[in-house]
Order: sequence, then structure tokens, then C-alpha cells
Amino acid sequence: MREQLRSGVKTLGGAVVAVAVGSSAFTYIKKYDNELVVKYVDGCVAVTASARLVGEEVKAYNVDVHNICSRVEL
Repeated sequence: MREQLRSGVKTLGGAVVAVAVGSSAFTYIKKYDNELVVKYVDGCVAVTASARLVGEEVKAYNVDVHNICSRVEL
């Protein structure tokens, strides 16, 4: 998932978002059937990536980046 985020993931709105997530970032994962929601939190930045499990592969299809310390969106 980290490598997919570095190379860029197309959002549902059609934009491409690339994010470098550090190895020290807190990671939270939810799994519903074949759907994953992966959240990385590092300081004030939260990166939420939605993905599907396809066989043994994980395919990210949407990414959101939020500043969780203020109301200002990134």
C-alpha cells in the first residue's frame, strides 16, 4: 500500500494523489469482506486509502489527505 501511495492513486474525483508515508506513521486498518480502509497518521496529517483485495494483491482506488490539527484541508 505504501508503494502504491508513493507512485500515485487516482481519487474518486479523477485527480491523482501521491503521498510519501513514513515508516513511523501510526497505521490503522479496517477490513470488510474484500474492502480495506488503511489510515496512516503522522503528526497532524492523516492519509486514508481505500483498497480492494484482488487475489493476493491490494489495489488502492481512493486516497484522502487531511490536516487533523485544524480545519484547513490539505
